[in-house]
Amino acid sequence: LAASRQDIVTAAETLGLTRVLRFVSSIEAASHFEREPEGSESVGPSFHVAIPVFDWGQGAVPRDRALLRQKQQRFIALAVEIRSQVRAAFSRMRAARDRADFYRS
Repeated sequence: LAASRQDIVTAAETLGLTRVLRFVSSIEAASHFEREPEGSESVGPSFHVAIPVFDWGQGAVPRDRALLRQKQQRFIALAVEIRSQVRAAFSRMRAARDRADFYRS
């Protein structure tokens, strides 16, 4: 149950990142070195951000939202199954105790 809860937290964090980063398709950071024909050199950092024109990530957010709902429903189903198994085990234990009391008396 704890692992399933952690899956929900991870899916929620993923959904948050997807919402934030869906407008940026790629980010690159690098170093820059260029030699000019006159003999001078330029060195420094380089940063490139690709802004999508056609793909705005419309499919990523609903997909991650659906995955989050799926994990939440799986968590609820698992909790119900665990409670059912505990009730069944308690019932078996109660019956065994009643039998032992009957045999003793």
